[in-house]
Order: sequence, then C-alpha cells, then structure tokens
Amino acid sequence: MSTKDKTTTAAGGSGSPTLPVNGSFDDGEYDDDDATRRNEEEQAANIEQQFEVTVSPQEFNKLFRSGSMSIEDQGVTVSVTDPQTKRAGPAGIHKITTYAVSVTGASGVSSNTRKRYTDFTVLREELVRSFPGIFVPPLASKSQFHVLLKQPTTAVMNQIKPTDRVVEARRQSLEEFLTRCCARPWLRNSPIMATFLATQENTYEMAKKDFANKSMESMIEDFNRAIYDREVPEYQASAQRAGSADVTTTEEGSSTKENESPKEGDNGEEQQAAETSGSQVDIRPLVTTAKTYLGDHKSALKKLLAQLSTSAESFNKATLALGQCHYKLQDINTIATQGAGHALCEAEHQKDIVRVNLADAFYEQKNILSAPAQAFHLELLASVIQREVTDCSAMMESIDKVVELGEMKDKLNDKIRQKTGGSSKKSGMTSMLKHPVKTVEGTFKKDSSAPASGAAGTASDSLQKLYDQRDMVEAYYWRSGYNATMIEMKKFMESKTIVYNEVAKEFVKRTTETHRQLADLWGKVEVQEKPWTPIEPAPGSQHISSLPAFLLFLVIGVVLTSATIYGYRQYQRRASIRRLVRLREDVMQEVRAHLVEAEDGSSVNHSRLGASTFAVVPGRRPEEIEMLQHGASEASRESMRF
Repeated sequence: MSTKDKTTTAAGGSGSPTLPVNGSFDDGEYDDDDATRRNEEEQAANIEQQFEVTVSPQEFNKLFRSGSMSIEDQGVTVSVTDPQTKRAGPAGIHKITTYAVSVTGASGVSSNTRKRYTDFTVLREELVRSFPGIFVPPLASKSQFHVLLKQPTTAVMNQIKPTDRVVEARRQSLEEFLTRCCARPWLRNSPIMATFLATQENTYEMAKKDFANKSMESMIEDFNRAIYDREVPEYQASAQRAGSADVTTTEEGSSTKENESPKEGDNGEEQQAAETSGSQVDIRPLVTTAKTYLGDHKSALKKLLAQLSTSAESFNKATLALGQCHYKLQDINTIATQGAGHALCEAEHQKDIVRVNLADAFYEQKNILSAPAQAFHLELLASVIQREVTDCSAMMESIDKVVELGEMKDKLNDKIRQKTGGSSKKSGMTSMLKHPVKTVEGTFKKDSSAPASGAAGTASDSLQKLYDQRDMVEAYYWRSGYNATMIEMKKFMESKTIVYNEVAKEFVKRTTETHRQLADLWGKVEVQEKPWTPIEPAPGSQHISSLPAFLLFLVIGVVLTSATIYGYRQYQRRASIRRLVRLREDVMQEVRAHLVEAEDGSSVNHSRLGASTFAVVPGRRPEEIEMLQHGASEASRESMRF
C-alpha cells in the first residue's frame, strides 16, 4: 500500500492544548506490518502520560501570543468565572458545577450565562459537525484535570481545598477553550455560538435537541457563512464527473454517466467555468494525504515528547548524583589539609598537598541546576509539542467530518444505481469514523409536498429527490474538502510552525543563558587558580613554622636527661649507704666481741652503742675510725629515711 493510501483513525474526543496528558483521540494505526514502529508509538503514548509539563496555560499564552490566537486586537474579552456547585437529580444525589460565562464583543455588547462542563462539550461537538474541515480548538476531558494539580501551585492555589483545585483547573481549561474559539470570527459569529451564549442553563437543554435534529440544509448555510471570505470556488458537478471514476461501461459497451443528474447540463461553458474556478481538483486523495500528514506528524511529535521525558528523567538522576559530588570532594580536601595527610606533611616538614577545589564549583552547579527540567527548559519545549499533538488530533477529527460527507455521498450514489438498475458500488474509502454515519434520509428536511401514495410519478420524484440530495452533499463535501486541504491545512501548519519557532527561539535563549552560567562557573576554576591552590610559604617561614616543634623536642630531651642523671646519682648514693650499713654491722660485731673480752664477760646493751664506741677498737687507723664514725651517723640517718 502506498504512502498516500495510508490513513489513520481518529476518535471523537478532544484534549486541552495546554495539559500534559493524552487526549481522548485514538492513535493512528498504519496498514503496514512494521511491529517496531507500532511498539515505538505505544512506548511514546505511555511516556507521554508520565511526562509532567510545568508551563501553565497562562504563562504559555503570555510568552507566546500566537500560541492561542489573540482576541485583544479584535476587541473581544472572554471570561469563565464564579464556579458554583449544587445538588441535582433525585434526592439531590448528583453534584453539578456551573460557571459564569461572559463574552463582550467589540461593540461593547456582553453575553452572560451560566453553563456546565457538558454544555461546553456539546458546543464543541456541534461546531465540529457544522464546520467540517475547519479547525475547532480541543477541550480537555474531565479525567485529564488531575494533571494540573501536579503543576507548581501558587500562593493562592495553596489556600484552596483539593476539591476546589479541580474545579479551578476545569475553569481555566474552559476559559482557554472559549477564548480560542472566540478568537476565530467564523466560530464566534456562528449561530451555534450565539445560541450557547444567549440561552440560560434551564433552556439550553432544548437547544441541545435542536442541535441534534439540525438538517443538512442548515449546516450548509452555516458552513457557507463561515467561509464567505475565503476563496473557495463553487462546485461544478459536470467538471467533477467528467473525469471521475463514476463513468462505467454498460454490458453493450456504451458509456453512461449513472451518477449524473438528468437535469444537469454538460456544455462547454460550464466546463470552462469549472476549469477557471478550480473545481476540477480531486478532493478525495487530498483529504487522504492530509490525514496521512497529520497522523505521521502527530506520531513523530509524540516520539519526540517521549525522548524529552527520558532525557528529563535521566538528567534528574544525574543532577542528584552531581549534588553529592560536592560533599565527597570536600571530604577529600578536608582529609588532605586537616586530617592524617596534614600530619604526614608536618612530620616531613612539607607544605600540605592540596588538590584543585572542585567542591565549590559543583556546589554552584547544583544551585544552577536545582530543577533539572527547568534548568535546561525541557518543559518549555515539551509544552509546545504537547499542544501541537492535541491540536493535530482536533484537526484530524475535523478532517474526519469531511470523510463522513464523502461516505454519505457514496451511499446516495449507491441508492441511485439501485433505482436506475445498476449494480451497487461500494466506496473505495473505508469508514474511518469511530461512530457510524447517521442515515441519509434523517439528515435532510422532510418534503411535506411529496405524494403520500404510490402515484405514477412517485418513482420519478423519489429518484429526482435522491439526485438533489446527492448534489447537495456532493457540493458540501467538495467545498469542505477544498477548504480543509487547500486553505485550512495551510493555515494550521503555518500557525503551528509560527508558535513552534517562537518557543524554539525562547528555548535556545534560555538554554544559552544556562550554559553561559555554567561556562562562567567552570571558567572560574580554570582561570582563577590561586584561590583554589595552596599558598607558597615565604622565605624563612619554613623554619619559623618548625621552631615550636624543635623547642618542644629540646625541652623533652633536657627533662629526660636530667631525670636520668638524677636517678643514676640516687642509685649510687643508695649503694654507698648500703655498703656503709654492712660495714657498720661488721664493726659492731667486733666491738661487742672486744667488750666481752675486756670486761668480765657481762652483757652489753647493744642499742646504746654509738659512734664513739669505734675508738676502742684495736688495730684500726684513725682515718678508718673517722670514716666509721661518719658512716655510722650517715647510715643511721639514711636507715631512718628508708
């Protein structure tokens, strides 16, 4: 299957362009069997739900006015305020919340009403149905509002209850949707918008029924009014059918134009007018190409969003690890300058071995990159991508309405073939809608003048009515398809590109500033080297710094030497005293023996023997006797001390 034949499926839901969540659209599935590509799309869809965009709608629109078409220049103001919750239903078991809606036009006329969230969804559904091929801004579903609560809350939001925060998130989303709708004059001035703003809450239910029963003729009138200022040529049926595949060959070999109405002419003037007006453009392949582009573009955007999510997550982990490096580097420097490394350097009379201080630089980097996604502004780039994803889904939904008209035209052609005796031909374009097309008969106004019984002209009138209905739908399909593919898609692509370029420039500006700060920080480490390197000691300061240690060692040596000398002297003195004591005992024994012999053997009081006793010892020289006298006295004193 060729590329232009590939189509994508789109469901009827919508999503907010400012919310970091999936819309309720169905992802496009391609007809090829490339499993890898489908796996990538599923992975992108899963990561898209996990990625948190922190740029609020207010900040985004303030930075980039083209992000949501500005209505200030048109003199229109829109506000959705004053949410009120009340009980409803049997016994008040249901709670509903209404919002005050106010739209003031350039003339100063204001429209004020109160509407529920479901009223906004009905408004969007009718705008999409009545304006096929025209972009209608998406609206977030109720299940998506919890994501807004993940955004950084302001001081005002912190004072709001959690349940009220959800209501406030819905209010912001509804105001964003209505603002974008009113910024487009063809939507703001439509009868559908006028009914929405004019009817009150209690009468809008009847208006919803009128929307559901709206005829094809009324929708065509609204559509033609919306594109009146666009260069959409009038549809020329003869020019389209001249080269279409509706020309079939009969069994006899002749060519007949089964799908052409009998009343339509095929002269040269009409053919020339069709060529000059551009109505010969074949819309069907262009519609298929537009859907293929939107599907491929949306898929690529979602994959990019998934990669941004992965990058932000990885960078977050890296920044946390870098924040711990500051403390580890500081520990290394502390050990080298104050711990055991410093003691070793002092013992060797060397200066401290200090490394380049990267701890301060890592600390400053941690401050710069304190919020990883905000530091490199990934959330800014992701915001514009997410908005474009949801807008692409909304545009695909609008293109689907054009496809629906083509299917309705094919059904009418089949009925015409059946009534004219031809075989029914199934359309080559398969249904790409989530919901089936309504029956053809229920779409048009009822003709009260039609005969009630089967008269002779009933079959002819019925066939003519089918031709008229087919021509109406065919013209509606062609003009809406031409507007969608030749005008609306171009405007859509240009607007998305303008917004993306603005955001990309701001992203580059902010990222450049962040990298400049980092470059200045690391440049300081490289250029200003002295503050982060050890200071060289001045001449002679090495001896000054080692003088206290030398004096300490000197004092310790003197003390140890003095103690050793004192102890040695005490040891010698005590040894001399012990010798004198032994000598005294020997002399005392001699004295006692001499006294016993000198006297008649009477006993002697040994305790009263003193130093004078040594004088009577025979055979002793005078100097010995003097030494004995002195030693005995000294020994007596030392004996008393010890």
